[in-house]
Amino acid sequence: MADRSRVLAGGRSGTSSPYPRFGVVIVAVVAAVAIGCVPDSTGSDQTEAFATTTVPSTALSPSTQATVPTTEPATITTEPATVTTEPATVATAPARVEFGRVWSLAYPSGWYRAGRELMPVLGWDSVTVATMPLRPGGQNCAHMPENALRDLGSGDVLISAFFTGPTKNEEAPARIDETTFPVAAGLTDAAECADRPNLEIHWAYFDLGGEGVYVLAAFGAHVTGERRAQAWASLSSLQPEDTTGTAEGRVCVVTAPVVPAFVPPDPFPSSPPTGDWYGTADLWTSIDPGGTVWHEDPLGSLWWSRQFDASTENRPDISVTAERLDAAAPAVQYGYPDGSTTNAMDVRTGQLMEVDVQLGDGCWRLTADYKDHQLSYVAAFIP
Repeated sequence: MADRSRVLAGGRSGTSSPYPRFGVVIVAVVAAVAIGCVPDSTGSDQTEAFATTTVPSTALSPSTQATVPTTEPATITTEPATVTTEPATVATAPARVEFGRVWSLAYPSGWYRAGRELMPVLGWDSVTVATMPLRPGGQNCAHMPENALRDLGSGDVLISAFFTGPTKNEEAPARIDETTFPVAAGLTDAAECADRPNLEIHWAYFDLGGEGVYVLAAFGAHVTGERRAQAWASLSSLQPEDTTGTAEGRVCVVTAPVVPAFVPPDPFPSSPPTGDWYGTADLWTSIDPGGTVWHEDPLGSLWWSRQFDASTENRPDISVTAERLDAAAPAVQYGYPDGSTTNAMDVRTGQLMEVDVQLGDGCWRLTADYKDHQLSYVAAFIP
């Protein structure tokens, strides 16, 4: 138990403070892969590893191979991006905990990254990287990054990967490049969901090392040659990572703070006592700098919302669903309507909601639901 990666931190209560510091272990670092982009202040690109779970879903219709490329150049809209009023949902390099297999994806420094929180009701895990801030959700579709596609500017690129689990599909391409991943023919779900029928969309299913993955790539009308090359280098880097021989044969990639950090509305403080806020004005929690690790059970899972009024909600109508990611286990819902919830007031953070949850050893995704708003993050529990 000595060599474990440091895990994430979501808000929770303790005996003396709602923000206790738990024991941590060493963060595992994935080597960066250079893909020819303009370097940031550190002069390096980044490769990220992220864990996946194989929750079955019928949200996406099956596809076994790339579509035939069109013989005419794609007609692409030149309309400007819609300005987002929400903070970017972008993670820094994630902490890892040795718990199963993970995927790795290289992308240029300065690009934005979002995980499952971009499409919270999708049954599969996903990762999205883009050249612009990623706005979650949408009104038309739950299985596509609708709002992010709406915001795609003429010079922007967006890449999404949807992980479906182990597969043996001999007809699916085993690599991603311009020959196996051409422009999609006809109107795709991605373009239709975002009401942008003229976007250049690539969409296909791949079998990468025995793991199934749907891949989406969207390009603006005036993407530079350099940026297009970066996108293809990033796409070709997507692969499952061999974790054989790790400390315990398991990997849990926990949620890291976003960049820039979310700042809640007044009168809430701009930052929590430790770490950073994570979420939106309608529902947020706190994430420690190195990610969250829990050592106590039961846990008080803490949440904030501008819609919450402690004076009228003694038992907030908030629920938290816990999903085990590193082993087969049924999802469990805590809090409203049958579980324990309570209101609270902290002089440092303002009024908040607390939900009692009970977890076993492992890697967990917690999803809170409050007044039709959802927020998820991944944490590890190590008794």
